[in-house]
Amino acid sequence: MRKKLSVLLMASLCALFLISFQSCKAAGFIAYLISPDAPAYNGVLKLDGLSAPVEVVFDAYAVPHVKAQREDDLFFATGYLHARERLFQMELLRRVSYGRLSELFGNHPDETGSFFRDTLAVDRWMRVAGLGQMGDKLADRMNAHDRRLGEAYVAGINAFIRKGNIPIEFDMLEIRPEAWTVGNVMAIVRLNGWGLSLNMQFEMLRLILESEIGKEQTEEIFPSFMDHPGPYIVERSDRDYRKLWKRDESGQVVWLDEDGLESAPSGDKGDETPAELKNVPKKQGRLDMNDSKDYGRSAASILASYAEAFDDARYIHNADASNNWVIGPGRSKSGKPILANDPHLMHTVPATFYAMHLSMPGLDVTGVTLPGTPVVVLGHNRNIAWALTTTFADTQDLYLEKIDPENPDRYMTPSGAEAFRVEEQEIREKLEDGSFRTHTLKLRYTRHGVVLNDAVPSMDGKLPVIAMRSTMDEMSSGDLDAAMRVAWAKDLEEFRDALRGWTVPIQNWVAADDGGNIGYFPAGLVPVREDFDGSRPVPGWSGEYEWKGFIPYERLPQLWNPPSGRIVTANNKVLPPQDYPYTFALDVMSGYRSARIAEMLDSQPKWSADDMRRMQTDVHCKQADRLLPMLLAVLGKAALQGREKEAFEILKVWNREADIESVGATLFHSTYREMWELTLKDDLSDDLYRLLNTIQLEYGFFDRIWEL
Repeated sequence: MRKKLSVLLMASLCALFLISFQSCKAAGFIAYLISPDAPAYNGVLKLDGLSAPVEVVFDAYAVPHVKAQREDDLFFATGYLHARERLFQMELLRRVSYGRLSELFGNHPDETGSFFRDTLAVDRWMRVAGLGQMGDKLADRMNAHDRRLGEAYVAGINAFIRKGNIPIEFDMLEIRPEAWTVGNVMAIVRLNGWGLSLNMQFEMLRLILESEIGKEQTEEIFPSFMDHPGPYIVERSDRDYRKLWKRDESGQVVWLDEDGLESAPSGDKGDETPAELKNVPKKQGRLDMNDSKDYGRSAASILASYAEAFDDARYIHNADASNNWVIGPGRSKSGKPILANDPHLMHTVPATFYAMHLSMPGLDVTGVTLPGTPVVVLGHNRNIAWALTTTFADTQDLYLEKIDPENPDRYMTPSGAEAFRVEEQEIREKLEDGSFRTHTLKLRYTRHGVVLNDAVPSMDGKLPVIAMRSTMDEMSSGDLDAAMRVAWAKDLEEFRDALRGWTVPIQNWVAADDGGNIGYFPAGLVPVREDFDGSRPVPGWSGEYEWKGFIPYERLPQLWNPPSGRIVTANNKVLPPQDYPYTFALDVMSGYRSARIAEMLDSQPKWSADDMRRMQTDVHCKQADRLLPMLLAVLGKAALQGREKEAFEILKVWNREADIESVGATLFHSTYREMWELTLKDDLSDDLYRLLNTIQLEYGFFDRIWEL
């Protein structure tokens, strides 16, 4: 039970915002260490914009427990607390989303160790992404209820800004925060989607590799589907998708129910029903053109710019990895499901998320929020808990466009030449004397999307054009509504239904309810492709590689109370590609984490919450289980001497645990890095080798080479 130190005082003309801290000593300690301008953790605030008192109790970890009587007031309080605790973090997220970092920090591309060096490059890329424009458009399309709550949230942010006690970073940069809008919120929602959409990078890597070492070698080391060792999320023993569809005489897909009977169309609330496709792509995204070398050079320039820009902006562009798993009541010592989540994102100050407990009549939800957005992203309410990892579903495609030889302002389509749609935008760069330099950015758009070449002003203008289509371009404003409905869900059925409106980014949603149900629901837009798999850039002028709508929500791979009694996701492969009629997730991460989680869960019949906590601190190296025997076999035949022999003996007895003091772990990973360099550096150009080091989230593709 939390001890409240403040009492509810009489409401004045302005509604009261009551805050208290669990410990008087903690409050005194904070008051002693922090300047008088620091936020107060005890007392009463009078704020315009509230319709009734809102109480906030901070616990011993400074996590706010917010209690309101109305939804609008709850969102207002959330916005106010986000602003007072994380306003500068929110400012960075907003400026990155809109491509406005240069007017804040200036541009210092030649400096080393700078947090943001080439801010102009980041700004150009974010203008290409168009997240700010998307956010503003999405705000205009929101339904009345969501718009009202979004307005309440930004009203809370702006109430804090008006009070004038802004963070010191703003004073140091000599700026004042601009008022927040609902469009800003939606832009940050889209920023999260952009950071988790990585297919563009993999497509360009394959194109560059093919132009440099040929298709055969590329497929050998970097195949279309990374079939890493380890489990699928949807194992056939839990749900065999081969039995859930068939082809009719015309080759179209007919969906079947669990009994093998034909299933009626899903009627998926506005999703476009796709043209049904043949299962095995004919073209596989391969190119049959004489100028593939030039497109490879274009891709190399684009990817190098992208990699360098976002390597400098790692704090904002935080795309690491995550785990989640859930066990059903039959595998739990308590007889209730247990769900665990491990979003091991980059360690930052402040952290990516902000923990909150939000309550009002009919709602009691606890979890983490993303400052700048008003909803609990990961968490639980009284009836249901949910967790997320990224799916790596393919939501982007690159199109190799052909310029009209008669007019460089036009590009080729199946019906002839068509003019680029052109936008001009201005980027302001702050100079040392406080003045600003204006840069004009001209962006071209084809019928597929934005031209990526335009993010790289130093790029040779004679190189061919590459455009990108992304599910991010779909103007659906349902993400915020879906997240709100998730927080209100009373059981797994309501939870699954809430996710219908979620579009970007597609995530592995895993959930459990207090009725004993567990489920897996990857929610988001995934395109339907006809006769190509999306693993490589494709010709844009032929009309053969267009999207045919999106996979209906109910046809996405799902699990509901699987026979195994457990569900594990760790950015790993979702289901065998041949079992499913649509291209889904090809460029997944290696299966070491999912394999280790499944291995531990299968090691004992019943689990407790404490057991799960111990699992989250497990340091066993499954990669070493796979690779170390091969490494020892090779080293055992080598003429080792002195320290080499000593290191070999340590590796032979290493228990494959990556403890902090483990010499064996240090030797294994150091040797691995050396083998990476010795294997790849001599065979690839300097630029391609550098790109592989910068772009790859992890090196599962390299581990395959050990076994070839």
